[in-house]
Amino acid sequence: MPRGLQMSLHERKAGRPPAVSTPPSIPGKSNDFGFLLDIQGLRMIAVTFAILHHVVRWPEGGYVGVDMFFVISGFLITSLLLREGMRYGRVSIANFYRRRARRILPLALLVLGATLTASYVLVVTSRFEAIVVDTWWSAAFMMNWHLISVETDYFQTALPHSPLQHYWSLAVEEQFYVVWPLLMVGLLFIATRWRKNLPLRPFVGGFAVVAIAVSFLWAMDESVASPTAAYFSTFSRVWQLAAGALLASIAPIFHRMPVWLRSAMAVTGLVGIFYSEFTFEVTYTIPAPYGVVPVVATCLVIAAGIGSTGLAVTKPLRLKPVVYIGAISYSLYLWHWPLVVLLLTVMNVGITYYVTVIVCTVLLSVASYHLVEKAVLDSDFLAPRSRRPGHRSVASDSHDGQRVFVAALGAVMVFLLVALFNQPSVVLPASGPAPVLAAAYVEEDRDPLEAAIVESLDATSFPVTTPPLDDVESGKPVEMSPEAGCLDPPELSLDVCNYGPPDAPRSAIVVGDSFSASWLPAIVGALVPNGFRVHGMGLNNCPFVASDVTIGVDEQSTDRCNSSRDEMVDQINTARPSMVVMVDMEYGIQAMVENKGSAQAWTAARTAIIERIAPSDAAVVILTPNPLGKAATECAGRLAVPSNCVSTISENWLTKRSADKAAAQQTGATLIDTRSWFCYRNTCPLVVSGIVISWDTGHITRQYGEYLIPRMQEALLPT
Repeated sequence: MPRGLQMSLHERKAGRPPAVSTPPSIPGKSNDFGFLLDIQGLRMIAVTFAILHHVVRWPEGGYVGVDMFFVISGFLITSLLLREGMRYGRVSIANFYRRRARRILPLALLVLGATLTASYVLVVTSRFEAIVVDTWWSAAFMMNWHLISVETDYFQTALPHSPLQHYWSLAVEEQFYVVWPLLMVGLLFIATRWRKNLPLRPFVGGFAVVAIAVSFLWAMDESVASPTAAYFSTFSRVWQLAAGALLASIAPIFHRMPVWLRSAMAVTGLVGIFYSEFTFEVTYTIPAPYGVVPVVATCLVIAAGIGSTGLAVTKPLRLKPVVYIGAISYSLYLWHWPLVVLLLTVMNVGITYYVTVIVCTVLLSVASYHLVEKAVLDSDFLAPRSRRPGHRSVASDSHDGQRVFVAALGAVMVFLLVALFNQPSVVLPASGPAPVLAAAYVEEDRDPLEAAIVESLDATSFPVTTPPLDDVESGKPVEMSPEAGCLDPPELSLDVCNYGPPDAPRSAIVVGDSFSASWLPAIVGALVPNGFRVHGMGLNNCPFVASDVTIGVDEQSTDRCNSSRDEMVDQINTARPSMVVMVDMEYGIQAMVENKGSAQAWTAARTAIIERIAPSDAAVVILTPNPLGKAATECAGRLAVPSNCVSTISENWLTKRSADKAAAQQTGATLIDTRSWFCYRNTCPLVVSGIVISWDTGHITRQYGEYLIPRMQEALLPT
């Protein structure tokens, strides 16, 4: 998050000389204050919608706030460097990094320390260990590359996010500013020393254009080849920072624009920003090409204000509450995400959660802005050497900033050291009965599994579980591993992912998305002892229906899913299995390219695919998926109770179930409604009979799959 603007406003109010740290639009102009407030208004828009997007998932395009911040940062920082170079004939790299450290480090380190502390108290051991690693990467401003290395998907919901994931944007900025000031020094040398009297701005603008072109082309390619990496990649984001730098380099041309043109540009830019915020979806490829819209729109609003005392059309951006929110936007950005993530360990999503996150974010941000940010900026700690002595805020102490910085750094170091030698653990009973794989005796007229689920919903503390709550990923079925060949094999083949003797009298093929692989322990356990050979055929996020689908922003997976359907049908018809079991996650109905979410469209697509495998003469079974729930690593914290992990069946699940039921009725297929295997009256616990149901938010654990074998056998092979 860029911090240059806050610095300039603080120094101006304190009566300090502008020197090299004031970021006006054009050096020497006295009418830039209203323009600076416009930029604060843009920051308010960006941070407000980003927070709303993270907290309540509205607006869906709120993530473009980061794109806006990159443009603003590139513009302000380049304006600072240009001003210094043109005024003094040189750029002080040392002073530049002093200013960056003053603005970024104290609060960034404070939030790191606070997040690490809260994580130590709240989360399970395995997750805390991961957060410790994230802390090191965040402190080194390399978090974006760490997220890429662990294949983080910014928009995924299957696993809990890191409470420090948002530090990736700080990392991108600081990596850019390792190179950009050095380049400016070189350009300044060429312009003023090697070839005197050459203007600096064209040099800077030319390099900005080159950076935009190269980075944008890189982003276009990476957004297709590796969309999850492209979102975090510095190489794919440089063009957005460079767009702001280009705008700073050509700022003088906007000085003589008539008011009507300025107003038109501002309105167009604001429309573009709000269009992005409210119409963009998480499936749009960002940062390219869709990132062009918020980037250009932000540039238009900034350009419209250059050399102006403030336009009437942008007056709302200069309202005092708006400007104040913009001023504390750095604090808001840093505090909100750890609260969004960590409060889920002790609260359920709902109105109380939303209000708590927002209120705590505001309170912490206001306090840290005044007690940390301003304390440092109003002190002489790491102040540029060009500052005249004696100019100090009346209320500040010369050592305030240093004390804040040292305290923040100390907090991080202390808890990192504690983390290395004293790992926390989930508070569970020291001893107790081992997890049972069959429900205890209950009254004759009640289903034992239902009784076990109800007992779990009524529980007030977590039992000893399998897999352990602080190591739920150990319950991931081996059938989901790349080596098994059941999910996303390099090539679809009937020769891999087979269970049971080759000469078994009957056979079954389990087909669908990743849920089909996670269900294999239950299906194999039910069928193989009864004379079946079972083959798994799954593709991630690829439902088995006769309809093109879109898999997020992953074009390669989307293309493979849509192009593999015919091959899957051919292999089924060639194998002529006794049974075909179809199972897809509930969001499959939202993946259809046309009529997304439509029950009628899903019924038609499912019916069509069943008819296409009719030549196999297989009995077709549609298995409803287990409902999506909460990840144990997210909700089962050290202070959590089982009710924190209770979830309810979604409308998506119910709609898909109804659509599959209609398809089964039309084709003669069998629908198995598995809802009662996981939930009671549409309410679903995390643990049943001491067994964790899912190792993430949906894929069932190997242990729970084995627990369901008797139920699965009864459903697939009714007597």
